Amino acid sequence: MKNRFPGMARIVSVGFVVLFALGAVNFACAQGKPLPSRAAAKSLKAAEDAIHAKKFDVAAAKIKEVEALPERSPYDEFLVHEMKAFLDFHNKDYAGAEKDLEANLNSPFAKQSEMPAHVKQLLELNLQLKDYTKAIDFGTRAIKGGFADDATYEFLEQAYYLKGDHKATLHFVNDYVDAQIKAGKTPKERSLKTIMATCIAMKDQVCVQHAFERLVLYYPKGDYWANLINSLFSSDDYKADLPRLQLLRLAVDVNVLKNPADYTEMAQLDMDQGASSESVRVLQKGMDGNVFTEQREKDKNGRLLAAAQKRAAADQAAIAQRTAEATASPDGNKDAALGLTLLSLQQYPPAIEALNRALKKGGLQNPADTQLLLGIAQLKAGNKDEALKAFHAIKGDPKYERLAGLWSLHTRA
Repeated sequence: MKNRFPGMARIVSVGFVVLFALGAVNFACAQGKPLPSRAAAKSLKAAEDAIHAKKFDVAAAKIKEVEALPERSPYDEFLVHEMKAFLDFHNKDYAGAEKDLEANLNSPFAKQSEMPAHVKQLLELNLQLKDYTKAIDFGTRAIKGGFADDATYEFLEQAYYLKGDHKATLHFVNDYVDAQIKAGKTPKERSLKTIMATCIAMKDQVCVQHAFERLVLYYPKGDYWANLINSLFSSDDYKADLPRLQLLRLAVDVNVLKNPADYTEMAQLDMDQGASSESVRVLQKGMDGNVFTEQREKDKNGRLLAAAQKRAAADQAAIAQRTAEATASPDGNKDAALGLTLLSLQQYPPAIEALNRALKKGGLQNPADTQLLLGIAQLKAGNKDEALKAFHAIKGDPKYERLAGLWSLHTRA
């Protein structure tokens, strides 16, 4: 995953909302309504007419006439800023537009009904102008005023991130995500990606892992799973055969196993552990997907597939005898081995029975691995609630707790 912000979705994409509706400038006496000064009225009316006629150079010249007056009324100033803001947007002078819009933000002549659009436009403009502190101020004002929309939060996320204040970014976006979840909504993917990008920028691997976990929970896409699982493949915790096989097993289940060497490794580990039927499926999947491109790879894995097929047939033939031996065994190790073989053979109910028997007897060489296999068997059998119970029961072994957490995410997703 590249260390970068997810992207700026839209900046100044909708154009200026003209807060003084053209044609609504008051140039005649009206009770209770403001009037431009006598000195400015003629030029202001001419500027308005020029804007109507799209003679923007003429409008700009007339506005300059008003600005050159030695004295102007507050309402003159308000109208000048409104018209100049319109022309600034037309000329793509966003710095000028921001200045003129902000000048009128607290004007007594501004309509309160138009303030939400005014504030949100200033948020957007300041983000465009890279004044992230001011953008955050206007976005916060929109939230406190109760008129923030999804775009407001999107722009605020960008402003916090681009400002480089990672702690504040995480605080703001996490609060937003938590509020969405509490309201029974699915958090925005872009927000989860912002959190992930922030964690990467902070070089906080625990934070990155947690961010990926939330992404795969709500948006179980292959790329997210691949990044999450690949980050564990390089860990020393998953170098040993059993935990590594379980990680490979998850990679297959979420369809992110891509490396030819990983297919071969998993197939060999399956055969070593007594899951030859799973080895057959993994190798066949690799061959069907043209994973093995070099002839040497094809030949090697073809021989491995033939051996796995032979052993899988032998496993099937020995099930009755192995079941009797495991049932009579005083500890659970033979039951655990039988459960793995049955799981490999996709015989889920008897696999669940054998694994439960193994855990009940105890004396296991690796109880966490057996407990994880039980959760996988329950999931494969369609018993999601029982699968989650089995995964949640794994305690005391950090690497298996992490595996159980990932399998739980997969189950819930």
